Amino acid sequence: MPKNEAMRPLPEPEMNQKAQLGLKKAYAKLIVERSQTGGSILKRRNGDLVEVPAVDLLPEAKEILAEVETQLKDSSKNWLLTKD
Repeated sequence: MPKNEAMRPLPEPEMNQKAQLGLKKAYAKLIVERSQTGGSILKRRNGDLVEVPAVDLLPEAKEILAEVETQLKDSSKNWLLTKD
């Protein structure tokens, strides 16, 4: 890929989507890291903050990581189809 194509700014909606995916991925990685050290995560439930053992959230983290990877692959394919 030529250098100038890699530096092409993303359209606003695509940039927002990638930022949201990045936040989801960071959250999932935090769950994985905290579960390895026996830590916990604060979550909002019914308007209250509750402390949840990170190990209990591992299935959620795996789903998030799979979703993010799928969406990133799909958006990359779309970018390749629509680049100038």
